[in-house]
Amino acid sequence: MSLQHVTVGRAGFAHALGKQPTICDREPGLPVEAYPSLRAAAKLIGVSPSTLSRRPGVVRVSAANQERIPAGEVVRLAAIYRRRRVSRVAAALVERAASAGPEAQELVGAEVDRAMEQVPVSSPGPDIGAFITEARRRLPEELAAQVEATLRHNVEPGHSTVG
Repeated sequence: MSLQHVTVGRAGFAHALGKQPTICDREPGLPVEAYPSLRAAAKLIGVSPSTLSRRPGVVRVSAANQERIPAGEVVRLAAIYRRRRVSRVAAALVERAASAGPEAQELVGAEVDRAMEQVPVSSPGPDIGAFITEARRRLPEELAAQVEATLRHNVEPGHSTVG
């Protein structure tokens, strides 16, 4: 298996476009010791380690005799898998970095902040009141009443609320 090399620095986290795992060259000053291992990153995200190891393009950094996942990459993966709240994963990464020292915690915190800026913000839910008003305007009275009852009373789908 060939590996694609990239350099990850403080400017942000790298996104690999290739299908091969990506091993990053270590930049001096990078808080690699504060980054989680693949197994720890998987646990933070809420997926199995094999899920991450099989995913193409996961950025990894060499640290001594093991590979670590940069904090920004963990945030990006958390946003993709959506098993845990991205903000909680980010907080856990910063908290975890404290064990490597205050400087590492600061660097990881800055990296996590940059990564969080790239996470898409989910749009708020639909305006139920406006939807009901539109249903009353466009639908027959009985059907509009059923739509309203379903939305207002959180009736389970498939159970009729009329007659």
